[in-house]
Amino acid sequence: MSIADVCNRYRGRDPATGFPLLEKAPLGPLCWYLRRRDSAMYPPNPSGSSSIAPEHLHLVYRWALQILTALSTIHSKEMIHMDVQSTESCRLREDLSLALVGFVGSSFWNLRGERFLDSSSNWETRLETSNSWEHKVPDDKHDLYDWASIVYRLMTDHCTSDDMFKTKDFPKLEDEKLGGFVRRCWEGEYEKASDLSRDVVAYLREQGVDVEGDDIRGFEYQEFL
Repeated sequence: MSIADVCNRYRGRDPATGFPLLEKAPLGPLCWYLRRRDSAMYPPNPSGSSSIAPEHLHLVYRWALQILTALSTIHSKEMIHMDVQSTESCRLREDLSLALVGFVGSSFWNLRGERFLDSSSNWETRLETSNSWEHKVPDDKHDLYDWASIVYRLMTDHCTSDDMFKTKDFPKLEDEKLGGFVRRCWEGEYEKASDLSRDVVAYLREQGVDVEGDDIRGFEYQEFL
């Protein structure tokens, strides 16, 4: 599988920055979709907390699997993404499948020699708060840490905070919402995206979900547009 299969089609390089140019997935960033569908995806419940509506659960399963496919591919090329937790790093295709894009939090120089810094990139903070790990150099585990954070966000409509990880007071998430995998990634137990993907697929199949590759067979995406 090539990077184009799990990310976006390569269109050359930006003349100013040298960054790769990738074809945009037509439905736009995941954050736009979440804002538009917020009330349907996260209806209020008697406890006052928010959680993914049951009918949207398989949609989030797809995204979780597709992010792992993208990570497995870029990690095999010795690249670390470092911004997976941002919903702006994910774009949606016509069938609501997900494409992962990069450089959202990068710094670069324009043609006038001016440097631009994106303050949304906080990987140094995440390295400091992942104090259960012995190393502080970005590696595959940090992308899996972020995968857990975006899955938690998609399942609950809540973002994680750095304080949670400083104290190791991890928020709880039900197994049905991939909570066991989320916690193990936060604790640094998984080494490789491919291993995590294999285990998530096995778990979903045990629950009766008809997983095919990184998708769900016969998923009716039209009702979620």
